[in-house]
Amino acid sequence: LLKRVDAEMIGQLKQTSRSTADSPVIRNCEALVLSWISTIENVLQDIFGEDSMHPSLGPLSEIDRWTRKQRLINNLLEQLKSKECKAVIGALITSKSKVIRKWKAIDVSITEAQNECRDKTKFLESIRRYLESLTEDAHPQNCAVNILPALCDAMRTVESVSRYYARQGYLGLIFTKVTNQLVKICKYYVGDDLTQLWSKLFNEILDGGLIDDIKENFHLDKRDVKRFREVPKGSIPLDTNSINESTFQRLKNCLLLQASYKETFRTLRDALGGSQMLTTTAFSATSSSSLSGTTSAQPQDQSHSRYHYTRSSGILMSQDEKIFQHFDEFCRRVEQMLDMTVTLNQLSQLITSTARLPKPKRTDLIDAESVANRTDARARKDKEDEEEEDYDNNNNNAENASDEGIDDAGSDSGATPNDYLISTVSKPDLELMKQYCDDDSVSLSGFIANGVERLRLILTNNTINPSNEDEKTKFDLIHKQFTSLTRELEQFIGAYVNVMFSKTKRTHEGLSILATFEPVCERNYLRSILRDAYVNLFLNFENDLLDIRTTFEAHKDNPPIP
Repeated sequence: LLKRVDAEMIGQLKQTSRSTADSPVIRNCEALVLSWISTIENVLQDIFGEDSMHPSLGPLSEIDRWTRKQRLINNLLEQLKSKECKAVIGALITSKSKVIRKWKAIDVSITEAQNECRDKTKFLESIRRYLESLTEDAHPQNCAVNILPALCDAMRTVESVSRYYARQGYLGLIFTKVTNQLVKICKYYVGDDLTQLWSKLFNEILDGGLIDDIKENFHLDKRDVKRFREVPKGSIPLDTNSINESTFQRLKNCLLLQASYKETFRTLRDALGGSQMLTTTAFSATSSSSLSGTTSAQPQDQSHSRYHYTRSSGILMSQDEKIFQHFDEFCRRVEQMLDMTVTLNQLSQLITSTARLPKPKRTDLIDAESVANRTDARARKDKEDEEEEDYDNNNNNAENASDEGIDDAGSDSGATPNDYLISTVSKPDLELMKQYCDDDSVSLSGFIANGVERLRLILTNNTINPSNEDEKTKFDLIHKQFTSLTRELEQFIGAYVNVMFSKTKRTHEGLSILATFEPVCERNYLRSILRDAYVNLFLNFENDLLDIRTTFEAHKDNPPIP
């Protein structure tokens, strides 16, 4: 690493036991030492510089990095301990050269680097076996139940002896790289080829696999996380291939691993004093000796500040977002995949359940249009009445206050029998159904089936993006297109329900129709539409009871024989 001392210079140093600072041999020594300082500066910059945070780097890369740094600093120290180097430094000290001040400063930094490399390597070796257990083929449940808790216990043991690592941001850095490794494990676990992944999910939908079909926005239940972690140790799969699981379950297990990992991490952080206690951000290493015989406890002059390197700031244990960022981004895409899978499953079930539903008739559209017109007219009238009432309230404040709470008994005297029914049909619904009714060849079930097929093509078509786009951009575009087409299908289904229920229906008939939409009854867009249809249906149930009563009263004395 360092430029060697040639034999001629050694000979000159032996011949002249004491040289002045301006003698040729001392000037040669100064030039040589300045070249050493330049080389050492580069080495120290590598040791104290910023840590690589590339998402592909796992925790074992940290062990390799500090082992390499320790080997580098040891080689440097071996050279500096040689007789030739000591002779050059001794000559500069004897001649009181100005360069020796710079050398003393760099000497202190070398000692600090040596201490830091030794401490970091010792710490990493104490947890190496746990980090080595995080292989790519490890099962997420084994990571959550066995490996991560054991790793955190080992870290807590080290921290019980020394509070250095957590408060200097180094534990946060290790956990960030553990996060990267967990993402690798999950990618290997589910498979990184989106085309094959979707094909497997499609097959599971067709086979009637165990896919959650109720909630639109997929999220984990706390009970799921508890069941995932609290299992007998003998039943925990150790690697990916040791158990046969569905693709949907594998995606779900990735989210369960994320939740378990965060819980384990926060338990460790609380045991170390909580996020508020771990606030120191700068790495530091103490030293009490130097190679040239000087001591670091002496006052530092200005030349020393030149070699006070800015160390990596590390990552605080309180910086959850930074530590989990890579895993959160990955799990966000997993959640989107689960959402899309649930949507496909729901719509696929809807194809079968709506097979017997008829298309809206022309009379249904006419009735719906008249209801929509009456609703719009009533809304305009209500708005005008409200504005007029506000105006009267402003002019007759005292009079209105005295009449507050008095109901107008005759205000609803002109209401028609069906005025209490809630009308949700709109002009866009009518336009959508008119376009649909013009196509006599497609049934409701067929229309939904065509939409599902288009959704599948979006997920499996690899030509929708240029080849130079990265994975995240491509996936976001796929999800955006999928969501847009899903909303179109939901709007169509909502328009169908609104038009069909704009006309009063018998309770049994209405319930039969609404039951066919049970697979999508919990979707955000359709939930309120189906709820209003149920409300209208049961409000009209009173009319059915009145008809039954009328029929009974008319025939109770002479009931008809069927």
